[in-house]
Amino acid sequence: MTGPWHTLELIETRIGDPPVPVIHLTGMCSRWHDPEDRIGQALEALPTGGGLIIDVGALIYSDMYFLRLLFDARALHTLVLVGPLGPALRHRLRTTGTSDLFDVQATLHEALARLGR
Repeated sequence: MTGPWHTLELIETRIGDPPVPVIHLTGMCSRWHDPEDRIGQALEALPTGGGLIIDVGALIYSDMYFLRLLFDARALHTLVLVGPLGPALRHRLRTTGTSDLFDVQATLHEALARLGR
């Protein structure tokens, strides 16, 4: 049985001046749920070196594929995540010992403030 919550929805926008890319994810993020690697492609299309916000508050499942994408994004951008972190992502970060490597903010407003906007 599948429903809209079993798919991955990706919305990309830009906010502020200068604009900050914001990627909003909903549903499930795994290699299975993103076989075309839409998130990877969206990240590769961004200019490097700037701020990036990824909203994971509506992400209900993620796997190591998504964690790899977060590390790739963190290497190229000043990455801020907007939470709350779902149980799967929180567990994955905790079990891999990487929780402290990511800046997680409760709101988009707080994430923009972290990037000086």
